[in-house]
Amino acid sequence: MNVHLPCPARSDLELAPFTTFRMGGRAPLVAEPRNREEFVAAVAALRAQGLSFRVLGGGANLFIDDRGIDEVVVLSAGMSFMLREAEDTRLLRLGAGLSLPRFVASARAMGRSGAEFLAGIPGSVGGATVMNAGGRHGELSGIARRVRVLLPSGAEEEVAAGAGTFGYRASIFGPEMIVLETVVELEQGDRKQSGELMRACLKEKGAAQPLTRRSAGCVFKNPPGQSAGRMLDLAGCKGQKCGGAEVSEKHANFIVNAGGATLQDVLALVRRMREAVLERYATALELEVEIWQRGFAAGSSDPEGRGGR
Repeated sequence: MNVHLPCPARSDLELAPFTTFRMGGRAPLVAEPRNREEFVAAVAALRAQGLSFRVLGGGANLFIDDRGIDEVVVLSAGMSFMLREAEDTRLLRLGAGLSLPRFVASARAMGRSGAEFLAGIPGSVGGATVMNAGGRHGELSGIARRVRVLLPSGAEEEVAAGAGTFGYRASIFGPEMIVLETVVELEQGDRKQSGELMRACLKEKGAAQPLTRRSAGCVFKNPPGQSAGRMLDLAGCKGQKCGGAEVSEKHANFIVNAGGATLQDVLALVRRMREAVLERYATALELEVEIWQRGFAAGSSDPEGRGGR
């Protein structure tokens, strides 16, 4: 692919190693900006050349087509900074490429409290902001105060985290508003107490979720007042298999890669899980994961309602 980029890039690169599910074919080009400036410049260059692209962070909550994709991929890992805000010591500015585990550990080391509920959640700050990551003990929206985004025009804008900014596993951010930084507010805390909270959170997740298996996290969102995992369990989905994809015996809302899983395996299993819940509960489950499928450009939707971000 003949593309001019202001940062390092690799052609025909396999994407599986960049995802927690370890599935994903090749991309024609993967841009690897080393810092925030190169990331912004790379996106501008791709837009100027009329090329479709996708931004890839920690690779969680994501299934990538094993046949590969057609778009350029831009990695956000170079934006892995965490800076104190000068005007308010409770505020931390996080780069979109910063991993959530590193953020949580660093916050504790700094004596900051309020992010412990994110312990055990993989991925990056950018992806976590887009999907408002969290669990029963809290969501990112609870500590987010501002989000700096890159607009299609190339301009940057800082968006206040208000009532309409985030929803359940959703936000206003996406292909038209690429997350560059998220400002969070954390209180001064006790390192020992924070460590205990993190360990408790990890223990709770480890007991209920297949943390040691290759997965993309929860597949479906919880319907209002319901647990998708419990519904899938009672509908008999645990342990069901399709090729290399398998519904976890530990948590029915997780699909694990038992070895060599393909996107078609995953999609067939997703359909089977949806149909089982629809038949038992007359409820249509909504995907929480994102799917990058060959033939569907970034930002578009396919017949099953999937799209890139």
